[in-house]
Amino acid sequence: MKLQKNKPAEIESMVSILTSAIEARDSYTFGHSLRVEKMSARIGKLVGLRPTYIEIIQLAVRLHDLGKIGIPDSILLREGPLPDRDFQIIQKHPIIAEDIIKGTKALRFLLPFIKHHHERFDGYGYPDGLSGSDIPLGARIIAVADAIDAMLSDRPYRKALTVAETLLELKTHSGNHFDPQIVSQIENLHAIIKGLNFYSMDSSTVYIRGHDTVRHSIDTIHFKARKEDK
Repeated sequence: MKLQKNKPAEIESMVSILTSAIEARDSYTFGHSLRVEKMSARIGKLVGLRPTYIEIIQLAVRLHDLGKIGIPDSILLREGPLPDRDFQIIQKHPIIAEDIIKGTKALRFLLPFIKHHHERFDGYGYPDGLSGSDIPLGARIIAVADAIDAMLSDRPYRKALTVAETLLELKTHSGNHFDPQIVSQIENLHAIIKGLNFYSMDSSTVYIRGHDTVRHSIDTIHFKARKEDK
């Protein structure tokens, strides 16, 4: 996959317009997307990706929640865990994003990462249930960065996890939720989150300033898949 070189300014303009639309719908998205973008770039460097590929991932991250524009406020802005019926609606946001972006030829190269950033390595994710290397590498990286941001975020029904707890969760779910080769490269989580608008409550705990829209990306601390609960 190559970055579109014919009109980079036009691509940046389109991404910025769509990002503004997301932020207008949910003001918390900006901080979340910025952190996930930077964490994805740092993880990409750890696993040895080329700068041009990392740039594509960063563009995709800025639009990874675009589909939430089509989710009703009663669900999108709900405080606390979602009931199953509402979670199923949230799961449609990658498809909604695909429908929006596929009509814009210049941005289609971002679709594999945007559509599949909620897939699980073991195949129990959404929207297509892809597994292993069938999930685009960029999407696998975004999934890890998205999860880190979620775990280090305060939520209405629980406090943020500590850095140590977050790293343990990543390693515990390496191979089921996350690509084990990516997780194996993350030995120092502080290097991934450094300077990303987190603040320390003590030497081992990091909290987000305020609430965060990523509350819907992982609905339990221990990542229980909906299919596994049935």
